[in-house]
Amino acid sequence: MAEWHCHKCKVPTEEKEIELLYMDMPGFQMAFVCPSCNGKWVSEEVVIGNIIPGEEELEAKLE
Repeated sequence: MAEWHCHKCKVPTEEKEIELLYMDMPGFQMAFVCPSCNGKWVSEEVVIGNIIPGEEELEAKLE
């Protein structure tokens, strides 16, 4: 996988698990985190493969 860099700080990011909230429900996903400014980015692969299906499943359970 290509190395991600923080545009603001110009330093390589670190891949870490972060907590995300959706409809007040916590979840954890891998993201790229800047060690300098703590900015966080989630890859398109994670969004399409994990986050969107998880949101759809949660919404279906709440209907």
